[in-house]
Amino acid sequence: MKFKSSLIILLGLYSFGFSQNTKIPNRNFERALIELGIDFINSEPDGFIPTSRIAGVESLNVAKKLISDLTGIEDFLALKSLNCAYNPISELNVSSNSALEYLNCSLNLLTSLDVSSNKALTSLNCSSNLIKNLDLSSNTALIRLYCGSNELTNLDLSFNSQLESLSCTYNNLSTLDLSSNTALIRLYCGSNELTNLDLSFNSQLESLSCAYNNLSTLDVSFNPVLSTLYCVVNNLDNLNLRSNVALTYLNCGYNKIASLDVSSNKALIDLNCHSNLIKNLDLSNNKSLELLNCGVNQLNFLDIRNGNNSIIHEFRAESNPDLKCIFVDDLVYSYNNWADVVDDNSVFVNNETECNALIIANNSFNLKLSVVPNPSTNFSKIDLGSKYANVKVVVFDSLGRSINEFSFPEIQIINLNLENFNVGVYFIKIHALNNDKSEILKFIVK
Repeated sequence: MKFKSSLIILLGLYSFGFSQNTKIPNRNFERALIELGIDFINSEPDGFIPTSRIAGVESLNVAKKLISDLTGIEDFLALKSLNCAYNPISELNVSSNSALEYLNCSLNLLTSLDVSSNKALTSLNCSSNLIKNLDLSSNTALIRLYCGSNELTNLDLSFNSQLESLSCTYNNLSTLDLSSNTALIRLYCGSNELTNLDLSFNSQLESLSCAYNNLSTLDVSFNPVLSTLYCVVNNLDNLNLRSNVALTYLNCGYNKIASLDVSSNKALIDLNCHSNLIKNLDLSNNKSLELLNCGVNQLNFLDIRNGNNSIIHEFRAESNPDLKCIFVDDLVYSYNNWADVVDDNSVFVNNETECNALIIANNSFNLKLSVVPNPSTNFSKIDLGSKYANVKVVVFDSLGRSINEFSFPEIQIINLNLENFNVGVYFIKIHALNNDKSEILKFIVK
């Protein structure tokens, strides 16, 4: 009888000891726990870990460990932070991890994700998966949500009033209701199918990226602290920025905008309005401007006389065939730094008088001939294509004043010695008197 009682006690102790282990069937998961010192160091994966060793763990980072199965995570009852990103996980059960505040399960193979039991969750990153539906109605404490690059067609955020950062890019969203998210500061909703975006409830918004959608209008008048706006590749034909005095970065390229007024945006540092229909661009009020790309528009007026051109380290204004004059602070600086990113028919000028003189001269342009190289510092040449007799050549400056005249009884290649020329823009008139052929070309000395 005594022997039988002892046997029962031993079996009970064995059963008790066995029940205190947590099953970890994935060897890569257990190996990661060994590396972190949670499982026994220097041991080999055996499919189990003492539950006592994981019960108090509050933070776990097992990203990039080739883990395909996270079974065992349910016994990490104290877990507040879990990073299992960059793994081939297809299923994730965090229903027992009620203390979880931070979850990063991005770049996995998840087709669904249930976070209804994780009411303490403040940050969720489930981007780059295959998730079709995401129920966040229980996650009222959520502050940061990154669910981009999934297969979402709907995103209900009506229960997430504390949300400050939202990234839902690269999904299939056709609508996005943000009326409950009055605390929103950062919004990235690009590469969806949005045709409308109401931001009237988001007065705290500082950064907005809504590029690659189907927006025909964008009202940012209710967003006075907006500092970054990225709305490229939409169908916008108008953009009112008068209320956005804090704006420092604007990229509205590849739209149908015909008019752009940035006179109220004195803090603007980076402006990219490439590939629109803009005809007039006045940047004289934007003294903080450092980068400007206004190429591929319909500009006939560009004024960047803001008194601070020397800080503009990136400038592009090419493919504006009607742009004759670009008003700048300093001709020398402009030609030294920007001459190769404007059209041949565009010239830098300081004022309207210079521009008027050049427009008259430009009426005679014939671009069949060219000055090579252009710009140049010492020598350039013009090939007439064949010999012409009785040729008169006149060189004049940007104000139309004649500074050199030459006559040739016969010539095909005109060589220009520019060593004594000041930096700037010049014009050369070539007149073949015998056949009354006359052409005017622009060249730049830098």
